[in-house]
Amino acid sequence: MPFHVELRSTIQRAWLFNLDEDELWRTILAPWSARAPLRVSERTWDPRETTLRVLEGPRLEGPDLAYGQGWNNAERNGRDVTRELLQAPATVVSPTREGHELGVALLARAGFAAVDWGPVREALLHGREAGVSAALVMVVRDAGPWLLDAGLALGALPGRAHLVAAEPGVAGRLGGVDVLLPETVGARLRRSPRSG
Repeated sequence: MPFHVELRSTIQRAWLFNLDEDELWRTILAPWSARAPLRVSERTWDPRETTLRVLEGPRLEGPDLAYGQGWNNAERNGRDVTRELLQAPATVVSPTREGHELGVALLARAGFAAVDWGPVREALLHGREAGVSAALVMVVRDAGPWLLDAGLALGALPGRAHLVAAEPGVAGRLGGVDVLLPETVGARLRRSPRSG
């Protein structure tokens, strides 16, 4: 189903209708999560001064959008998914600074805010809720003590922890788990469960 978006500031409003998932993430959710200004309807919107609503619902055709009734029709037939889409942040597990920086950049492009692995690790080790929707485990050629953290993330966050090649030449599978190429991370994260 397509998505419909409302941006609202104190005196301005803009609506976008019939966005597919990739367009929604690229044009709205990724910059919004990174707190970057968005350009919509020939205007720049500052996330700190704007309210965002995202509805998922049936495609709206010409008659549904006529006479300024598009948003009313979207609300009548759609479901508000704003909170669900922007819910919990994600984290990066990496043995190198370069891998960490790449992971944070990949999360930002996919519309996730990044949080530090340290507190997430502590929560998982003590059996508490981690408060993250996903983890990127950055894979390098040389194994080391970081594999313990990689295993913790994969075991404690099933379906939400993803191995990602942090350097060229790392691909395939590790311990039976696919290693994603950086360019495929955004699509995979958007298909993952986002519960924290």
